Amino acid sequence: IVWHGVIFVRDKLYKNGIFKFVINFPTNYPLKIPEVFFITPIIHPYVQENSGKVDLTKKFTKWESGKNYSIQLIYFLQELFYQESFLTDDTSFNPTVAYSAKQDYKSFSEKIKLLVEENNKNKNKKDEKSL
Repeated sequence: IVWHGVIFVRDKLYKNGIFKFVINFPTNYPLKIPEVFFITPIIHPYVQENSGKVDLTKKFTKWESGKNYSIQLIYFLQELFYQESFLTDDTSFNPTVAYSAKQDYKSFSEKIKLLVEENNKNKNKKDEKSL
C-alpha cells in the first residue's frame, strides 16, 4: 500500500512551503514501520538529501503494533516543519544540514526561503503545463 500526501506549511521557517510525500506500507504492516519519502526537494536534518527518505527512528525508536499508527507518522511529518529543535539535531540522517543551521541560522533560513520559493515556482510551472 502506498499513500501520497501533501503538507502545506503556514508558519515558521518553511512558511508557504508545499511538500509532497509518500508513505510506503510494508506487507507486514502494522508489525513493521512504514517508510516515508519526500518527493518535493527539501533541506532538513531528518531527510536524506538524495532519496528524500525521512528519519523516523528519532520519533519511533521501536515501532509497536497497536501502539503506533500511520496518523502518528503524518503528525510527525508536520512537526518537522514547526519544531525548530529538529533543525539542529546532528545525530540525524543529514547532520551537515543540522550543523549549518547551528552555525549560521540566518544563512540557513535564507537557503530554506529560496528552496520554498523555487519549489512553488516549479509547482506553478507544472500546473500551467497541465492546463
